Amino acid sequence: MTPFYRTDARRAALLQEARSWLGTPFAENCAIKGPRGGVSCERYQLAVHTATGACPPVALASLPVEVVRHWHEHHAESLILGFLGREEVRGRVRRVDDGGPPLLGDLAIFRFAQTEHHLGLWCGHELLHVAIPAGVVVHSTRDPKLRAALRCLYRIHEAPPSALGPPSSVLGSPSSGP
Repeated sequence: MTPFYRTDARRAALLQEARSWLGTPFAENCAIKGPRGGVSCERYQLAVHTATGACPPVALASLPVEVVRHWHEHHAESLILGFLGREEVRGRVRRVDDGGPPLLGDLAIFRFAQTEHHLGLWCGHELLHVAIPAGVVVHSTRDPKLRAALRCLYRIHEAPPSALGPPSSVLGSPSSGP
């Protein structure tokens, strides 16, 4: 499979879109860009990758606040890995287990408490992610605490030609979120 963010133009578009969310506060079940908006880690990733054309729009169920904030404290099942296993998503992402270096655009999966419960966007020496309560922030990928919580990486790949469908279904909706 061919990584979606293989070209300089696609990597530049990814960084521009991902950074345009900086300063957006954390909010459950939301993907509205800007200081008066709000976004969760899963919806941030989906909004960014949909806006860049890396993945089609995916409808996400609204979850109770307690689930979004505390699921990982009481459950071994990962909602994040469940999201990556959804039919609309799993054909486009692959776990990176070859030990090679992470690539710009990789999805970083972090374990907190009992399960994998956080997504970040690997951007070279930076990780863009949604922190509670700060919102979309940048952290160094060299941070030892961050590296200790990192469990795996997933890479977004090109869709097979038969899966593309009409261009509008691949390019997605505005980055105001699903």
